[in-house]
Order: sequence, then structure tokens, then C-alpha cells
Amino acid sequence: MVASTRKINKLKSNVEKQIKEALTASGINISDKKIVREFMLVEGFLHFCYRNGYIHKTEKLYALLLNLHKLANTELGSIYYQLDNLRYSYYLISSKTYYNAVLRRYLKTPTHTRIYDVSNNRLITSEECGDLNIIDRIEYYNRLIEDQPDSEDTDLYINQSIRNYKFYNNNVEFNVSLEEIDLPTVQIKLERNKKGGSFTITIDELYQAAKEMDNLIEERIFNNIDIKKQNYLDRLHKVRVDAVQSGQITDTTEITIDKVCNMLGMVGAGKSTIMQILAFYAAKQGYRLCIVFETVKEELDTNYLLQQLGIKCTPVKGETTIYDQIEKVIENDEMIIHEKYASHLTGVCTLDGFIGRTDNIAAIEYGKEPCFKLRTNSGNKKYVCPFYWECPRRQDTRDIQDADVIVTNIYSLTTSNSHYIKKFGRISILEYIIKYIDIVIFDEADKLQVVLDKKFCSTTEITKILSSNKNQFVEEVDKSIAGPAASEAIAFTKEYAFMLQHLNTIRAFITDNKTINKLDIIQSGKWFTGQRITNEFFNERHFSASLKNDLINYNINDEHIELFAAYENEFLVNFEVENTIQQIIDKYKLNTKQQLLFEFTMSLILFEKSLYKLSNLLMRLADISGTALDVPDIFKAPYRKLMRLIPTSPLGNIFGYIYDQDQKDIKIFRKSGIGRSIMLDLPYMRIDDKGSPLGPNILLLSGSSWAEGSNRYHICKPVNYILKPRDEILKFIENTEVNIISSRINVSGNQDRFSAIRDLLIESVQYIKSQLQHSNRILFIVNSYEQCKVAQQTLQDLLPSRVIYRLVSDKSCNEQGTIQRGKLNEARNLDFEILIAPASAIERGHNIVDECGHSLFSALFYLVRPMDVPRDIENIVSNLNGAVYEYAHKKHYTNVYTHLQELTEYANSVWIEEFENYYSIANYPKRRKEEIVVSRLVLIVQIYGRLLRITDLDRIPPKLFFLDGAFTANEINDFDLLKEIEEYLDKNINRKDVGVIVERLYGAFYKALKRGNVNVQNN
Repeated sequence: MVASTRKINKLKSNVEKQIKEALTASGINISDKKIVREFMLVEGFLHFCYRNGYIHKTEKLYALLLNLHKLANTELGSIYYQLDNLRYSYYLISSKTYYNAVLRRYLKTPTHTRIYDVSNNRLITSEECGDLNIIDRIEYYNRLIEDQPDSEDTDLYINQSIRNYKFYNNNVEFNVSLEEIDLPTVQIKLERNKKGGSFTITIDELYQAAKEMDNLIEERIFNNIDIKKQNYLDRLHKVRVDAVQSGQITDTTEITIDKVCNMLGMVGAGKSTIMQILAFYAAKQGYRLCIVFETVKEELDTNYLLQQLGIKCTPVKGETTIYDQIEKVIENDEMIIHEKYASHLTGVCTLDGFIGRTDNIAAIEYGKEPCFKLRTNSGNKKYVCPFYWECPRRQDTRDIQDADVIVTNIYSLTTSNSHYIKKFGRISILEYIIKYIDIVIFDEADKLQVVLDKKFCSTTEITKILSSNKNQFVEEVDKSIAGPAASEAIAFTKEYAFMLQHLNTIRAFITDNKTINKLDIIQSGKWFTGQRITNEFFNERHFSASLKNDLINYNINDEHIELFAAYENEFLVNFEVENTIQQIIDKYKLNTKQQLLFEFTMSLILFEKSLYKLSNLLMRLADISGTALDVPDIFKAPYRKLMRLIPTSPLGNIFGYIYDQDQKDIKIFRKSGIGRSIMLDLPYMRIDDKGSPLGPNILLLSGSSWAEGSNRYHICKPVNYILKPRDEILKFIENTEVNIISSRINVSGNQDRFSAIRDLLIESVQYIKSQLQHSNRILFIVNSYEQCKVAQQTLQDLLPSRVIYRLVSDKSCNEQGTIQRGKLNEARNLDFEILIAPASAIERGHNIVDECGHSLFSALFYLVRPMDVPRDIENIVSNLNGAVYEYAHKKHYTNVYTHLQELTEYANSVWIEEFENYYSIANYPKRRKEEIVVSRLVLIVQIYGRLLRITDLDRIPPKLFFLDGAFTANEINDFDLLKEIEEYLDKNINRKDVGVIVERLYGAFYKALKRGNVNVQNN
């Protein structure tokens, strides 16, 4: 049941009053409001644990707050509903460190003030709790557990009678006068609800819908509407939809989407066709949908298409990246943006015309609009802009309310907000989807789950931080002198300066000091923090036992250690610690090496404290339009509202460092939630008190999401349907010619990769010339944009008469011989013969085809074996998330708490293994080795898919060349990737449970690889 916020708040006030009186009567100073707040939080949580029998290992009970109880779980009951409510109400103490610190403070209060106690690490009731009046407390704690909290009442106000407002932009105040202006009438309609239930469409209905769509497009073309023919009926005739049951493929006459529907199909099998027809039909039947892509261009193109088909559709996109979005949708280097994009990207802000321009502000920047941040001179209430109801710039946002289909991208899914909703104001778009949408379609689902994982792992490098914010820092200080938020802004800039000083000190210790640099935890590229250094190196054999305890208490328990506080103060004021350090040396009897380790550890601890302060300051400043500083995501509070919905990693929110020996730099990372759960567990993110899901049904579409063994890419959900292209297309693909060049030149793993690329191209030029002689366009694959440039220069020297292009990032300028990644779909307009691209930039989402829809390329050269950057923390986190999700999916359990403990232990073992060093890939443990093999298979097949857009069966079948000697085993490299891939496919194609799925997805590539698996010797 849903609880009334007001009723719960009344109970809360009574309980708060009782606890204040009890603590005050016991002589406890409660002037700090957090004392009572923390007391209530931990006692309410302990009440849930006690009443459900979770009473052992009290220091680990926080695991119940990590929201892992529904991870990969579809069999839910009332206890899961209560755990959801627990997560919502007690999220603030879900951190292991904070929970245990709060628990210790709670247990230090007199026993007659509290209900619970701990004895022998076991939760019990306090001996004196019988003397307490605990009726209101118990009722309040029970209500938080048993009643689902309603969305919080909005703190946004609407008042069209107000005529003068102010707002802040980069800490500068601007005034708005609306005297004698006719303001629009406010009309807040009730929200359009979802239709509910599962969705089914028959194959016949798909054909009927396809025919209707073709007719509508013909009509639009006749009326001179700018839209291309789609030929849906013809495309649908080329697609076969089969059901998958118990590992067997069976005929089906319908598609049903109920909770989670996993639909697979190799590249070109018709996934986009099915998606668009299904979305059109479902919307016409009254269902509300959301379609999620990776890129904004895909989002806006689909939005335009559906609008032309008569569907009420609106895009949800980033608000602060409009200029980047415009750059990506401008076609053929035109100067004017196409009208199908213009209304969504160039709408004007109505309020802009009424600003008192005392500071020469040109126009309100996109993303800086004060739509929900207007204030008056009489208070701090936030008001909705009076023009919001008709403002062109907010049209897409307002259209969410009545939309049949919301189209968005995976990045906006986690960052965007809804329109203004009566009573609730704005909620996150994810919350809106959970409440009001019937079906969510994820295109390229396996890639999206990796993107989601990475969204919840922020990374940056120390050099990047130190080189940023030079001019902005001075500007911020100047503004803060007279700005309305001077105290917060000054505190922020001060803390940012402290943080930079800490970082600079940390880097100096590692790069300049051999004692620190040679620590195994740093030299071997493992992750470290002040706490880890303390636990691992400050042992009693080498240090005073009291030093380790004092460091832990100062860092983890936030206790006041006078000498350490003096050290911190002296460091921050003078950037020197000469006075205090001598006292510390004397007290703890430190030698020179021990002193260095202590100072290094203190630098880490102080930086982490600074980060926490900075995060809180940012939250306060954001309410007044934020700061002009270029603050990395890692220093911002990570998705605080979303984190109540999604699971925290079993390891908790980890903040740490990794030292890069090659770059002589320190990478900082901060990981929080299991991002993929947003997609895979979306139907269950909100459940009723019986455990039934209240979220939307989801359709997962992908060409390679069955990739068992790859924790990153494998979607751990049963396959429901699989698509098959026509037999003649399959036969065409199976005629792919694979050539494995047995070269002694290894690029991958080579310390001088650029030289190796040059040498390998010189050695392989005969194969390149051979393909060019047959008028074949060639796609070359390397590992980075820098390698693209080297390969282009070398090929241009070898083949001066040929036109050679390379891919560049969207942020790079378009030079002669380059094409931006976002413009790849326009490649047919360029007269090149060779295109060089990084593997990760071209693997998906790009239909590089000619006017007939056939692939531009007929030859593919893998110049470099595609491999991940070693110690890439984002990939490590995605691997961890996949391993944990699969473990939860396969594990059957009855006791939630026991399961969470096992899940945490397993996650810890995977995390440790990810940082272990081995002589070569061949020596990796089975799980890590298979991850490399299968993820490379997915990448290779997805890139190969760029050649599989087939409309003309008279063309030459694709030709693949594996040039890098690192693809196969030799005297330098004992890991044979292609052989490992072949053996993996051979094993899984012959499995009874999933063999037919593997064969349908990878069979054509497997046959070509096996047939061509004979080394072609270089002359």
C-alpha cells in the first residue's frame, strides 16, 4: 500500500520529539541535528532486521540496504516489497563505513534511550527498553517498512500572479520583469496512465501494420513531406521470426512481450524492421512505449519517422549538450540544420526576452534555462517559469505527458527529468517510465548494458584535473566576492584548491619517491586507497599498534585525533607539516621510510575527506545554478535519486586510485551502482506488497547478446525469439572468405605499436592492392584514433594514388581525408577507397551502405588485434557487474540475508582476480581468459556486421583479413585468439541447450572462420 507522506511526517515529528527528550535528559548535546537523524535511521533499520530475524553479524547487516535482493530475481514476495521500502527510507546509511560508524554512535547512547542493543555481534532488545514509551517509534518504523512511500511532494511552486523574478547563472544574479505581460494560462492535466498487462502481436498483424505504414509514407511523399520510402512490407517478407523454448527453435504465429522479452538476430536479420512495426502497432492499440538507442541521431530520426506515421512521439535528450547534438545531426557539412531536427534542438527560450541585461548576457545557454529555478526577492521558494506552458524550448518535455512513444538515448535515460507533474513536480525520466510506460525497447541491448555499467563508474586522471580550471578558477573567485552565494562559492573554491594540493602531493609521492613507488600495490597496477594502505602496510610488526588504530579511527570512524587534526590544518594552511610531523614521529617512533608511508597515507585520507566535502558543496551550489568550474563527474554526488532505485555494487561504493606506470599518472575512479540492472530488472524496480512487478515490460534486441562467458556482453535472460534472414542471404554470408596472415609482426602488446603498424602494412601491401584491383572498398580496423592516423600516413605513402580516409572523433575538426564518427552513415557521399577506424568506434549503430542499402565495403582488414586497455577500470567494473548478475541469476536461495552475504563474498573474489597479474593471456584463469575470447568474438562479429547489409546478391561476398601476428600463436605470443574463438563456437554450437541459438547468431562466421583457418604465408 502507498503511504501518505503527511501522515508519516506527523509520526516522524512525534518520534523525533521523544528521542530528543530522551537524549537531552541523558545529558547528550543534540545541537547537531544529525545526531537525532542518525539515531532514528539506525534504530528503524535495526527494527526491520530484528523483526525479520536478521540478528547475526550486525556489522554486515548493511548489505540488506544495497538493493541487491531483486538483482536477476523474478520470483518475489512481500519481503522484497519491504526491502524496497527499506532501501528508500534508509539509503543514507547503506554505506558499510557510514552504517558501522552510525551503529557505533547509537550503541554509545544510554541503553534506556534506545530499543536495541548488540551482544556478541548479535542484535538483541535493550534491557531497559521496557521503560521506554516506544509505541509511536514502533508504529513509525513499521509504517516505513510496510507502506510504499509516495513520491515526495514537489518543492516547485506555480504562481502566475508574480511579475518579478530573479535567477542565477554562474553565480551572477539576473532580474526578470513581466509587468503588463499577458501570461499563459496554466493547465495541468492528469497524467496519462499505462494500459497495463502484457502485449501480444500476431505475425499477421505485423504484416497489416507494415502495409499501413507503407501506405502512410506513400501519402506523405505524395504531399511533398521529406521522408524516405521504407518498404516495410518487403522488408518484413525477408524476416523469419521463430520462438525459442527449452533450447529449441519452434514456429510461432505471434510475439508476446511479458516482463522481459529477449529477441536475438544476427546483423541484417530484421531487428530494426520488427522494432519499428511493433512500436507503430502497439501505439495504435493504446500502449505507451519508450525506445532507447545509444545515440541522439538514432533517437531523433526514429522520432521523426514515427511522427510522420501519425504517432504522438517526443524525444528525451540531454539539456546541456545541445551544441554537440546539433553537430552530430547536420548532414553533408550543410550550414543549416534539417527541419526534422531543428524544432527539437533550436527552440528559443521565451523568458530570454524579459531579462534585465545589465551584464551583457547574449542569450540563455541551452541547459542553463531557469525553467524551474526562478525565485522572488521575498524568499527562497523555487517557481516554475510562467512561460513554461508554451515555451518552444520546452515543447518536447511537455509532450511527454500525452506521448504514445518516448524516444531517448541511454545517457539521457539516467540523467533526464520529466515534465511538470501535478503534486510531484518533476521526477526522473526513469521513474516516469516505471510508473507510466507499458513497453520499453532497448536497441543493441548488449552494448547498452555495458554503457549503463560505465555510467556508474566515473574515472579521471590527476593530470587532467591539474591542467583544468585555470581561468575559470579566477573567474569563480571574482564572482564569489559579490555573488549571492558568496559563502558557498568561496567554500567551494577553497575546497577545490585543497583538493588539487592533495592530488599534487599524492602524485609527487608516487612519481618521485622510490619508497612509495616500489610498493607492490602501486607498482603492479592494483587499486589503492588510504584505508587499503593502512590495513595492508601498517601492521604491528613494523609500526606501533596505536598508529594503525588511530589512522582507522581518524579516517573511517571520523574520530578526532588531535595530532592528525593539527597535521591536516597545518598542511592546508601552509602546505607544510614540519611542526606537526616531528611530534608524530616522536609519538609513534617512525623511521624515515615509515614517515614517508605515513605522509603518503595521510595525503590519501585527506583527499578522500576533501572529496566528500566537495560533493556536498556541489549539491548546495547546484541549487543556485552551480559553478563555472570544470568539475569532473567523479567529484559530484553520483545519481543520488536513481541510487534508491538501482542496486549498489555488493562491494559498496568504491573510491580508489590506480597508478599507470606507462603514463606516469594516477587514475582516480569511483564506482557505485550496477548500471545494467536499470535495463534487465526494469519491470521489477517497483513491485506491490505481494511482489508483483509494477514496472514496464521490456523488449531486448541484439545481434550478439548471447555471449556466455563474456560477463560484459552476455545478457543473462532466457532467449524468447530469434530472427533469421532469408536462406539466400545466409548462403551469401557463409561464402565469406577468411584469410589469416601468418605474420611475425605483433602489433597488439608491442611497446612500439606505431612502428609495428608501419611494418605490418608494408609487409601486407600485396593483399591490399589485390582487393583494390577488384574495385573493393576496404575497411581497416585498428585500436585507437592515433593508430588511424599512423595507418593512413603509411598507406598513403604505399598507395599514393588511392583515396584513403580515417575516422576521427565527433569533437575533432573535419580535415581533408577524415570523417567524424557521427557522420559515418553519410560515408557513401565520400569518394574514398579505404577507411580506417578504431574497433570500438565502428562496431555498432552505423549502417554504412550505398544508395541501394548494400554495404559500402566488401573487404575487411583487422590490422590490429582489438584488445582492451590494461587495467581499464570501466571494463573491470562491467566484468564484475556481469559476473555478479550471472551469479545471482543462477543461485537459488531461501534466505535473503544469507544470499546477500554469499553474493558479496563472490563479488570480492572476482574483484581481486581482476587485478591479479599473469605472464600472458594464456596463463589467465578460465573466467578471465574466456571473457577476453568471447568479448573479442562479439567485437569482431559486430565489426564484420558492417559488411553484412546485403541487398544485391550478385555482389562479391565479404573478404576478411587478419593481419596482426597477435591473432595467432607464435614464438612471441602463446595466445591464439582465433583458434580459441573457433573452439568456443565449436563447443557451444554442439550444446543441446543453446546450440541452435549460437548457430543462428554465429554459424555463418564460424563456418567461414573454420574453412579459412589455414595460414596464408607472407612472401
